[in-house]
Amino acid sequence: MYYSGGNVGIGTASPGNKLGVAGAISVGSSYATLTGTGATDGMIIQGNVGIGITSPGALLDVQGAAQFGSGNVNLVDSTGKIPAISSTYFASLDGSTLTGFIASQIPNLDASKITAGTLGTARGGTGATASANSANGVVILNGSGYVPANSVNTSALKTATSEWSQYAPNGTYVLTGGEYCFYPQFKFGITTGNVEGKFFGSDAQSTSYRTAAYIYANSTATAYIQTRYITASGEDFWIFLLLDKSNNMILAGSAAPDHCSYGNGGDYTKMPHPFLNYDETKHNIVILNQDSCKLIRQEAKSKNESILTLIGDEYKVDMSEELVYTPLHTGKYLAEDRNGEQYQVKELVQSLPDYISVRKLVLMTDTEKQANRALQEENQLQYEQEKQIEEQAHQNTINKLEALGLTKDELKEILK
Repeated sequence: MYYSGGNVGIGTASPGNKLGVAGAISVGSSYATLTGTGATDGMIIQGNVGIGITSPGALLDVQGAAQFGSGNVNLVDSTGKIPAISSTYFASLDGSTLTGFIASQIPNLDASKITAGTLGTARGGTGATASANSANGVVILNGSGYVPANSVNTSALKTATSEWSQYAPNGTYVLTGGEYCFYPQFKFGITTGNVEGKFFGSDAQSTSYRTAAYIYANSTATAYIQTRYITASGEDFWIFLLLDKSNNMILAGSAAPDHCSYGNGGDYTKMPHPFLNYDETKHNIVILNQDSCKLIRQEAKSKNESILTLIGDEYKVDMSEELVYTPLHTGKYLAEDRNGEQYQVKELVQSLPDYISVRKLVLMTDTEKQANRALQEENQLQYEQEKQIEEQAHQNTINKLEALGLTKDELKEILK
């Protein structure tokens, strides 16, 4: 049939398009003779349907972009790829309908979109659970509530490096990370004399568990300790400096992404700084503001030097201006209940003791560097003299006691 005079109507006397059909349509050699099977005012097709293609290879073969609804679901784009589909267009997504997925097939899974639930037999084993919140992202645990065996290797552990420096003759320090520390390493910038470094789990002054180290330098050397420890934070940075109260020369330093109380009992009010040999009559303690910490870390990285080596060689503390303290993270997280859901929130050091101030660094001039080295040598000499006087007094006491006829065991008991 050929008609070029206008629109053709089947079942209607006023077709609005080239072909207007009122009623059901059946297409196909077998479907054409069927009666009473077509959808009311609909269409049934026996063979393949092609859109944008002359030889369709499937029941529906679309060449080009396909869109369903009001632009909600785009099956393929103009390049033939499946674009992103928003989760808002899924009424219900049952995990039982998703089979055969492996991690490599989901390379960009956004952890922030996972809330919580049971994973079943998955990487975590039977009964594994996934939990998520704004603080720590997604955590996968096994049925016993632990990170599954063989699911994390050492390279996946989050660790940080902490460092201590000793520019004065001796000092004892709390090691940040404490119970989470690996064994520390020592180095010494020896010029003359001898140096000695000792690592020990606690000390005579401690009534609670803490990890500490002692450095003695019978020289003009600077001694350093470095250790790695497991951390959960590391977002803020703590640089403590111990200063000589008479001239503000840096005597010692501590640099770590967490507060020194982290891993050492966790009470920053009882352990506000890492310097166990602090004497309020002789010393000042400062922490560096975060801008100074950021700059010195960047410079140390670019020069391939440690932070405290760079500070000791090039900088002094600017004591002309005390800066405002902004609460910093201790490294510890606290559980907080929010409408029945557990969140991990940062524990912050809300305030510092009055004797700890916030300062910034300034570069030393060449003259100041020479003066600083001279002060270090003077302090060393003074320390050696005081030590000799102390040792002589100790020996005099022993001589007097021996003159009284005391045995060696009795002397040990008295002098211990």
